[in-house]
Order: sequence, then structure tokens, then C-alpha cells
Amino acid sequence: MRQIFTSTRLLFFSFLLFTKPVLSQQSKNVLPSGVPGDWYAKAVAALEDREYAITSLESAGVYGAINHAQHLGYWFTADGYGVKNFNEDGSVNNIWQAQFLMAGIGREGRLRHSQMIKASQQGGHGLRMDHGDYAVLYDNQKAGMEQSFLIRKRPAGNSSLQVVLKLEGGLSARIGEGNALQLYTTGHPEDIKLVYDQLKVWDRNHRLLPAKMRLTDDKKLVLIVDDRNAVYPVTVDPFAHGFSQTYLVDNILGTTIADASVHTLFGYSCAGAGDVDGDGLKDIIIGAPTFAKITAFASGTLSLNVGVSVTGAAFIYFGVSGSAPSTTPSKVLQPSSISAGALFGFSVGSTGNAGGGGTHSGVVVGAPGAQDLFGAFTVAIGKAYVFTTNLSGATSLLTTPDFTLTLTSGDFLANPARNPMTGFCVASGDVNGDNIDDIIVGSPFYNEGVANGRVDIYAGASGSISTTPQTTIR
Repeated sequence: MRQIFTSTRLLFFSFLLFTKPVLSQQSKNVLPSGVPGDWYAKAVAALEDREYAITSLESAGVYGAINHAQHLGYWFTADGYGVKNFNEDGSVNNIWQAQFLMAGIGREGRLRHSQMIKASQQGGHGLRMDHGDYAVLYDNQKAGMEQSFLIRKRPAGNSSLQVVLKLEGGLSARIGEGNALQLYTTGHPEDIKLVYDQLKVWDRNHRLLPAKMRLTDDKKLVLIVDDRNAVYPVTVDPFAHGFSQTYLVDNILGTTIADASVHTLFGYSCAGAGDVDGDGLKDIIIGAPTFAKITAFASGTLSLNVGVSVTGAAFIYFGVSGSAPSTTPSKVLQPSSISAGALFGFSVGSTGNAGGGGTHSGVVVGAPGAQDLFGAFTVAIGKAYVFTTNLSGATSLLTTPDFTLTLTSGDFLANPARNPMTGFCVASGDVNGDNIDDIIVGSPFYNEGVANGRVDIYAGASGSISTTPQTTIR
């Protein structure tokens, strides 16, 4: 009988701040031999940077981005950009949005907004929109969104240079201390949601130019620059960021904790994946259970909008002969059917020789916050997702698992009173002695009758995996 291999994981979500250094050390114990000790840290850093990428959306000329540290989603067009906050659990409580739309660049009474000529992504989390006489650049940083206006030629006229933005959305606006625009909940000036400040302007010789903000009665933000002695091009560089605040979320144990760490769960789980692409080399899987994605994009005649969902993801890295794997994942696993709060990637592991037809291994990913329908109610119950096909193909994003392992209504006397956390831990090994590995899924908070927690063992076959447990341990 083969050894049962478990994935690297932590026992409790609320211990994250104290256990993260330990997790990094544990990851070294599951990496294939020959992988440098610093590879894991580099791969995790690359995953964190990946979440901040500005990417093209379905509509032509529209881009989107997520800033998890700020709990903000962005969308960008030739006319400006919008921002909307999001909650970790997908709820719509206290959601707001705002837009900064271009009204024109030039002198007072002689503003011009040129048609966009070209948009290009700049590195991982940058975007450049070229309008001919000027360009607008965005850089999605953890601290906020940097927006730069690169004005190539001196506008005609002698008055101050102006960049004028039209403010839209349901928030009220004011100019506060430190030459900062503050957007706040209407009727509650103390409830500041977004700050647009740190205005800096410099010319070609990197000489700083005097600049200030002014807010008009019709909600136009005017960036005013004294460019009398400037050598063009001139760069006008403001910065938008959330107001300092603490986010509250429910952790997996059902208690409320301050969100000081949930957006840092890159590399929360790590395991050897076996040989998933059949090339004879061992591969690696890393889980990021709070990885966010843009899940919806809506356009209308008056506004644009994006939706952000914190579902989690898992990443596979193919082994490389004679060198370390790339820190860019070979495959991204992110089921399209899961909802916010699923914690997909909380646990990860290999399926061994089960489900791969004898040519390669698959992977199993736990999502202890995943939901299912029980009667008329959708409840969190947890699931484990198994991927065994398309792991070596050209498609980098896999959204459809081959098998889903979870509890059913027959496992409960009534609707689950609390989430059993199925998928909290996953493992594989030959439990029934048939020389084919089986999948093991833990549900530590299962509580029916006298049982407290359970482990389900799903029998593996050469090209398949049973979705009905062969053995249940309570």
C-alpha cells in the first residue's frame, strides 16, 4: 500500500499572520528535488504582481484591473477611468463607484479632448492611451492608481495649463487639506471613500512646476499648472487611492476578523503535482484562495461597470530539465462556476496515477467555501475539484474541472447548519490496495449526530475518479 501524500496547508485561516513564515518553510519540503530554495518566494511574488495586471476586457478599447490591497476594481477607456469597491465575500453592502472622465486639456476656454489613436499595455500593471498631442498613462500599484498626463506640446495661449476631468458617480466631492480631492458618501462628509491627491508636475528637464486643484460647481476637477517657464513635454501626475480604513470579513471559522491579511494569500498552499504534462518531469501546484478576478463587465449609454469576485485560483508550474521552473505559471485553474468566498486553492495536491489514464497525473484543489444548492437555499458547503485532462494542452486557463467531489443532501439530516468545510484538506494515495491512487477529502466541521468531522475516500481508476465516496471515516 502506498504512502498517502498530503498537501502543504495551514490549519486555521485566522492564524495566517503568525504562520505565513512557517508556510514558506514547509513549501520547501514538497518541492521536487533540484528546485532552488528561493524559487517558491519568487513564484509567490510573481502571483501577487499578476493580480494587479491591467488586462483587456471583452469590449474593444476597454481595459480592467483589480487592486486587492485597496479593495478596488478599475475600468479604463479612451474617455477616462472608473473605480468601484468590492467586498471579499461578494456582498453588495456599501458598494460605491466613481468615474474620472476627460473633459479636455489646454487653456481655459480652449480645452481639447483628442480621439485616442492607440492603447498599449505597459509591463504587467501599466496602460498607455495615446491621443496624439498627449498620452494618458496608468500604473496600478498596491498603494493606489497613478494617472499621468504626458502633454507633448505647449497649448496655445498665455493662461495656466489645465487638465479638466468630469466627476461622475454617486459620491460627493470636495477639496480637502493638502490640495486633495476627497470623494465621500453624500450626507456623511466623514465617510471618505477615495482620495485623489499627490499632484506633481514636471517638465522635460525634470523641474517641478507649481500646480493645484480646483473643483467647480458642476463637479469638474481642474488641475491647474503654472507652465510659463516649462520646457515641454510636461507631465501632470496625480494619484488616486482609498481612504485609510480597516476592512472586516468573515473567516472560515465564521468569526469576523480585520482584513489585514486576506489579500496576501498568494501561495497559501503548495504541493508537488506529480507529472501532469507527461514529460517525465515533476511539476508543482500553488494555491491562492483569495485570488480575485474580473467576473463581469457591463456597458451602457451612461456608464461602464466591472465586477470583481474573490474566488481563489491555483497555478501549475511545469518542471524544467536541468533548471528551475519558470515563475510564470504554465496553467491557471479557476472554475467559472464558483462564487466569491469559495477559497479555491485553500488546499492543493496531486491525484497520483488516478484519472490520468496512466500517462500523467492530475491535481485536486480544495475550495472549502464553495456553495451548493440545498432545497431552495444556496449554502456554503465546500468542494474539491479534480483536473485530469487538458493539463498539457495549449490552453493556459482551465475553467472546467473533470470531477467535483462534495457532500450531498443524503449526508445531512436537514440543510447544513454550518459549513462542513469540505476540501479543507486534500490528499491522494492507494488506500484500497488496487495500485491506483485514491482521492482523500477532509471535512473537519461536518457535524451530524455524534460525528465531528469526516474524511471521504474516492476510489481512483486509470481514466476516471468516482464522485461517490468508497469509504467514509467519521
